[in-house]
Amino acid sequence: MSASVVIEFAKFLQEHQYSTRMWDGGYTPEESNAVCHDLTQWAEGAWQLPGEFLMLWSRAEETKFFGDSELVYFVSDIAYLLPNPFIEGDAEGFVQTLSTIVAGHVETLYSVPIQQRVLYNAI
Repeated sequence: MSASVVIEFAKFLQEHQYSTRMWDGGYTPEESNAVCHDLTQWAEGAWQLPGEFLMLWSRAEETKFFGDSELVYFVSDIAYLLPNPFIEGDAEGFVQTLSTIVAGHVETLYSVPIQQRVLYNAI
């Protein structure tokens, strides 16, 4: 695992006043939209990553998203699953997976389809 990814993620958390437990009690599509935007901007600045971080929800009605959700990295019309670093216990897995993305090995990750997207939320 790249030490720079760990350090950069720690800086990201501190700069945005986020924590690895902030979503232990749940979160809304509006909250995930803001955080995914911040993650996307951060990754682009830190490593010039071309993709975006999205929250993939299990259900949607028009522009309202709900149900189970998973964090994904979306690049070249493919979404790759990531552990959610804002839920206790998943930050280490997120950093390891992000290291894989930074190293350019997205083909080793599990991909899922995107059917509909509004900003940083999708199904």
